[in-house]
Parts: sequence; structure tokens; C-alpha cells
Amino acid sequence: MLQGQCNCKDNVQGLACTECKDGYFFLQSSNPLGCNSCECNMDGVIGGLRTCDKFTGQCPCKLYVAGRKCTSCKAGFYGLEGSKVFGCTGNSSVHIFSSYFFS
Repeated sequence: MLQGQCNCKDNVQGLACTECKDGYFFLQSSNPLGCNSCECNMDGVIGGLRTCDKFTGQCPCKLYVAGRKCTSCKAGFYGLEGSKVFGCTGNSSVHIFSSYFFS
């Protein structure tokens, strides 16, 4: 243990235990573990990242995926699968629009 290091709760890090560990968010003194688990949906996140915003808990969703945990497709899209680059499939007009603006 480093000199000056406090004894942190399980999901907390830092010398003064003021930051959630990667994969956790929303530091609260009333939480027995210190922070909540991100619980990101691996099929919906970019690059299989298991981290989230340490304050809001928002996981890094693929382009056509929505929700804090990246668990659903955005409006106009369907079929969330991890093997899809953008996470979900949409109708052809949506693909034309996204190809034009995101290529």
C-alpha cells in the first residue's frame, strides 16, 4: 500500500478513494461497494469496451445502439448483434443517409 493511501471500498480507487474503478460509476458513500457496476451490453458497445462514464454510467454505444447500457436499437433500427459494426440494422434509406454522412 502506498504511503497516504486510504483503504478504499471494493469498486473505488485513488489515494483518497475519490474515483470509481474502470467498469464502475456513481461514487456514493452510502454504497457498500462505493460505485455501481456499468453492466454494459457487450453486443452494443464499441470495441467490446467494459467501461462507462464514471459519473453517468453511459456505456460507449455503437452508432445505431441506444440506452445507458447499450441494450436496444435506436428508432428505425432492429436486430442488435455484436457482430454488426454499427450494432443494429436499419432500412435502406437510413443506410443511404448514414453512408453519405458517416463515410
